[in-house]
Amino acid sequence: MEEVKSSKLNLVCIDGSEQSEHAFNWYIGNYHKSDDIVGLVYVQRQPSMPILIDGGVGIEAYQISARSCQKEAENLKHKFQTICEKKNLKFKFFMLDPHHCPGHLICEIAKEEKAASIIMGQRGLGMISRMLLGSTSDYVLHHTNIPVTVVPNAIKS
Repeated sequence: MEEVKSSKLNLVCIDGSEQSEHAFNWYIGNYHKSDDIVGLVYVQRQPSMPILIDGGVGIEAYQISARSCQKEAENLKHKFQTICEKKNLKFKFFMLDPHHCPGHLICEIAKEEKAASIIMGQRGLGMISRMLLGSTSDYVLHHTNIPVTVVPNAIKS
């Protein structure tokens, strides 16, 4: 009987950090199969709201910051798109607007897209930060029913 191959979508979370790039490279080298689709998930950073100053200076600063965040997102998308094209990888790009916490958005897109797995880098929050803020990977691990791989930081020699 002939084996039927089907594409599966694996979500790889990217954010421009060294850790997310390491996780992406780990995924390509250790997990990716030729028929798989790489789902690049980017939760776009939103600029913080400035304190309004007379004359609208705060609004102008916010608009400049918002344009900078958008440019950062487009650069990241282009970078990973170029890598995927060079490696002949099938990919989809998901740019998510942070109306909820990043972990919630990642779980939501995984469910909507029927993803097979989620791969993310370990950011290395300290114990206190993780306790006060929580971590995105911890949230995803506890709020999805698909396999999640948290790739530890690369060991620097």
